[in-house]
Amino acid sequence: MEMLTVYEFTDYKKFVRNWLKTQPKHGLGFFTQFAERVGTSSAAISQIFNDVRELNLEHAVELSEMLSLGEDESYYFLLLVEYARAGSAKLQKKLLAKIKSEQIQQQKLINRIPKDRTLTEEIKSIYYSSWLYTGIRNLIAIESIQTIESLVVHTKISKTRIQKVIQFLIEHQFLKSDGGKLIVLDKKTHLENTSPWVTKHHQNWRIKSMEAMQNYDEGDLFYSSPMSLSEEVAQQVRQQLPELIKQINERVGPSKSEVVRCLNIDWFRY
Repeated sequence: MEMLTVYEFTDYKKFVRNWLKTQPKHGLGFFTQFAERVGTSSAAISQIFNDVRELNLEHAVELSEMLSLGEDESYYFLLLVEYARAGSAKLQKKLLAKIKSEQIQQQKLINRIPKDRTLTEEIKSIYYSSWLYTGIRNLIAIESIQTIESLVVHTKISKTRIQKVIQFLIEHQFLKSDGGKLIVLDKKTHLENTSPWVTKHHQNWRIKSMEAMQNYDEGDLFYSSPMSLSEEVAQQVRQQLPELIKQINERVGPSKSEVVRCLNIDWFRY
């Protein structure tokens, strides 16, 4: 099913039409169900989505529930309805500014990925100096790689270097050692995009990506595509990517740790 997020849109009708396309049988019968739910005729609903009239806010609340929107998404959807119903250019301008502000906030991953712990700048300077610190934490989550010896075999990195990383991670309560077995204490950390360490973190894992390309495996995926496109589509893609990342994290979080993977995503103007 195609991924869709309401934050891509400034037109609530366009969002609903696109949402229906992602549903089985393109949402056949959905408008009839909606009409029954709000106690109106199917003809009245058809007029709304054929641009003859607008939704009222009471019906918009019901529709947002049928669309399974979250609380923040529902608020944004109602904002789109208010924008469509605005009776003056001045009001439309104010509401559009609010819509754009909400879109910007939703683009910031700091609002989408919960922070598990706060790191001091001194700890960050070491933790983000190499891929090994985040990489080893993820490896140790796998039952078969929970000793220093197994880490040395898997990473092909010297035992002295691995021991130094492990010591740091234990000292700062990322890991604990229990009878020679290493155990992860925290699930994840998150760098804000304003952090001076974020560039180094990205560089670490892109360097690992380049190394992985030299030993290509069928389970890996590498994709680069410079492109020219419309401004509208560029903005839509930018809106979709944080939602995709959120969905991936929601699936990864509760899943059993059996393998490790790295996901690098870039979307930039050149």
